[in-house]
Amino acid sequence: MFRLNLSSSGISLTRKVKRAKVSSNTINKVFEVHYNTYIKPKEVSFEERRKVALRRYNFRIFISVIIALPILFIAMNYIMGSNSEKEQEVISGIMILAIIGAYYWCRRPVKRYNSKIKSEIFPEIFKFFGKSFSYSEKSNLDLGQLSSDSEIIPSYDNAKCEDHVTGRVGGVDLELVEAWLTERRGSGKNRRTVTVFKGLFILFSMNKDFSGKTLVKKDWGKIGNFFVGKFSRKYSNVKLEDPEFEKQFEIYASDQVEARYLLTTSFMERLKGLSDLLAASIQASFFDNKLMIMVNAKKNLFELSSIRRPVNFIRDVNMVLEEMKIVMQIIKELKLDQRTGL
Repeated sequence: MFRLNLSSSGISLTRKVKRAKVSSNTINKVFEVHYNTYIKPKEVSFEERRKVALRRYNFRIFISVIIALPILFIAMNYIMGSNSEKEQEVISGIMILAIIGAYYWCRRPVKRYNSKIKSEIFPEIFKFFGKSFSYSEKSNLDLGQLSSDSEIIPSYDNAKCEDHVTGRVGGVDLELVEAWLTERRGSGKNRRTVTVFKGLFILFSMNKDFSGKTLVKKDWGKIGNFFVGKFSRKYSNVKLEDPEFEKQFEIYASDQVEARYLLTTSFMERLKGLSDLLAASIQASFFDNKLMIMVNAKKNLFELSSIRRPVNFIRDVNMVLEEMKIVMQIIKELKLDQRTGL
């Protein structure tokens, strides 16, 4: 569990045993005044919006079912009676597109309602962390530039970036974006869309001066590392004295001395600890006096409560607080606010 502490010097965290479960009925005591002042008064109006959105959602489902069932029945009979494989494929394709279209049409009132929560409630949550913090449901992150600079983002064809948070803590500028990257693979009937990354990009300003680039990649074993050999051709492979760290990560750097300056024993311990703490695969890149950490996450970290539940923003608030605790823990664990030089 973690405990959030506020002091005159900023926000800090105390790590206890394990990450706390997100509660849906009790608010963090430190956050209680902020919640009662800026968020709770909006619950009544949002409850009315929720009821309207839910009625529209249920009505659209009803209409879709009434219209779709006879059409699907006719289409299935036609497919089963047709001897033309091409006709069967065309009708099946139309059916699939119709189902997808109906799904998004039904979900539209819910999507609009959730968007209102993110645009009106989430900014109020993040103001708690300081005046410098801001939240936007949409992201203006230049992913192409970040991919080129960091060199750890996998190749992708389509990217969805959202839930963009910026702020400053303890002299450290941070930027957090939730991303979902996909790539089309195969050809013909075997063509498919594969998720190559889903999780968080966390970008920190570094209070260490360095001019080169150091990449902390996931260790894929000898065979796997061979296929990511582009890094070994461009940068030198750095061997460190921590065998446990070597099991999890493969290090590539433009400057061996600088890489060892950045990847101190304490830094490696903290990065391993964070990987365990988040129960996620982590990769990192040092470039332009910045640190970028990629966190693979299996779930949407800014997921909202079900529209079928009465409005209570406590769960949403606690979820955001829990995720932000991890970000603060990264700053603390990696000591990013300490000014040092090479």
